[in-house]
Amino acid sequence: MLDLAIPYLIIAPHLSQSTKTMTDTTLDSQPAVKPNLWNPLALILWSFIFTPLFGIYFQAKNWKTLNQTNEFKTSLMWGGIYVVYIIFNLLVMAASDSNNPSLLVNISTGIAWILLILWFILNAIKQGKYIKQNNIEYNKKSIFIPIGIGVVGMAIHMGLLMWAMTPSIEENAAELVTKISKQNYGSGTKCVKVEIDKKVTDELYKATAYLDNGNEMKISIITKGDDMRITILNQ
Repeated sequence: MLDLAIPYLIIAPHLSQSTKTMTDTTLDSQPAVKPNLWNPLALILWSFIFTPLFGIYFQAKNWKTLNQTNEFKTSLMWGGIYVVYIIFNLLVMAASDSNNPSLLVNISTGIAWILLILWFILNAIKQGKYIKQNNIEYNKKSIFIPIGIGVVGMAIHMGLLMWAMTPSIEENAAELVTKISKQNYGSGTKCVKVEIDKKVTDELYKATAYLDNGNEMKISIITKGDDMRITILNQ
């Protein structure tokens, strides 16, 4: 029995080492799992149509898939900045005269371009570079779902802009009062503001028109759909 044990003790370590080597080789030969990502370049290009918020959102999801926490947080930061800008832009559009855009409208437009350029240079192109520098092979996720989301988001955004830019009853009334003053009295006086004093019905309002010469006029406003009629109640 002792004679049989000695060869086994000699052979066993070699068998163990051989088994370990085969296991390591098997593990090394297994292909790495490719991450599922959206094409970073495609996301940037579509962002010129759907605003940077589109690219920011889907690139953030790519960063999360790649386990790049810092870059993911950076994308969230850019997303927060752009959401703040959208709210600012809506407020500017709502406060401005649609027939005479204010300086703030031009400033807001300039900010939009600045944000787009800064996002492109400082953040957007980093993802493509990261993937290329690290030789990351990935499965391309379909761009059609993001495009669909982008279309819905753009429709909502445009709807909010149209709502913000739609002239109010007071703005339309001020324009009509100015026209009435010129037509009936040959006056160069302009109505600078109309304030509704009382809503009589859904179509009838009592209001005060303020002129740029310091005078005031009491008026009634009748609205029917897109039509409006102004009656001056006193002189």
